[in-house]
Amino acid sequence: MFAIAVLSMFAVALGTQSCSDDAENIRAEAIGLTPGSTTLLINTTTTLVATVYPIETTDKGVIWASDNPSVVTVDGNGQVSALSEGTATITATAASNDKRTKTCTVTVIPTLDISLNAGSLRIPTGTTRTLKVTILPDNIPQDVAWTSDNTSVATVDDGVVTAVAPGTARITAASAVSDDRTAECTVTVVDVSNVPAVQQLFGMWTFEDENDIGKATVGNPLEKQGAGFTLVDGPSAGNSAVRVAKGSYFHALHGIEANGGGNRVNNFTVMFDFKVSRLGQYYCFIQTTLTNSDDADYCLHTNGTLGIAATGYSTHVVTPGEWHRLVISASMGKAYLTYLDGVLIHEGNLGQATVDGRFSWSPEGVLLIADDDGDDAEIDIAEVMIWDGALDAGQVQSLGPVQ
Repeated sequence: MFAIAVLSMFAVALGTQSCSDDAENIRAEAIGLTPGSTTLLINTTTTLVATVYPIETTDKGVIWASDNPSVVTVDGNGQVSALSEGTATITATAASNDKRTKTCTVTVIPTLDISLNAGSLRIPTGTTRTLKVTILPDNIPQDVAWTSDNTSVATVDDGVVTAVAPGTARITAASAVSDDRTAECTVTVVDVSNVPAVQQLFGMWTFEDENDIGKATVGNPLEKQGAGFTLVDGPSAGNSAVRVAKGSYFHALHGIEANGGGNRVNNFTVMFDFKVSRLGQYYCFIQTTLTNSDDADYCLHTNGTLGIAATGYSTHVVTPGEWHRLVISASMGKAYLTYLDGVLIHEGNLGQATVDGRFSWSPEGVLLIADDDGDDAEIDIAEVMIWDGALDAGQVQSLGPVQ
């Protein structure tokens, strides 16, 4: 009986110890894995994060495996290394319960190119511009992280740059695939509070720099097409102008988005300070066909009047050898007006100046001083401005005379 009692006590003791061990050994019931998928460049790494649940699980260890180690390998800490182009599935398995797994699909690409639609911008305080990013190949994640290195000058939110105060800031777009793949835009914020309708000013060019003739005071630089650009004396002492030869012209990346109820830029104002040497030949100001494969869309006629046949010409005649300020204020379908030296001299034919018609502009830009068949005689230009909207007579007059 004594022996039986001892054995019984020993058995109870063993049973009690066994139950205690089971209570302390809590197995995994689930496992989480972040991210669920990712894209990597060859020769780059990332670390996956696995979490074992419940948090009270005794053994929180994770067993890692790759189903395609020639493309992607994974170590015991979840660090993934991209070796070659292709796709692999990484599996994380709870060490305490091999029935609990999660996977991450890893796509490896050989190259990634990221670019912005502008490498530099000059914009006035209180205005915004939108930077657009392009990532190639286009079948990979297009997400980017935007930053500004000088938020007191310019901020950026999802590509929308806001000009805060005069100065310079560098805007950076970094690919979500690899943050060392970036594109940058240098933003110069200028104070042009003395310019009427500053809230709509998208472009201003004064042609003062011989080494950078297309340099912008506001907006994007003018892209020169051809080689016929020479700095000459402007309308006043210390002021210069550009002489544009026949066959050469500018592409203005104005940055204005479609407006006026259509898919093109239907509301705009453009100003030219210009001088011609003589009459008897055509001079061109605006070309809306970006391939320059059509007639210009606003000209100075051989007889000195301004306009185009489709919308009509002014009766006022330009004086050769003198500087003039030409302003074209357009709201397609409503008004297509010509001002010369602050005076309204012509109202265009609205039957031709229609929404998204010939005289509206592409959001991709407009050509200045261009014509396809030689009707673009040499002309001097001292200043050009472009507004996103039609200025009224009072705003045009407030521009004042050529300076």
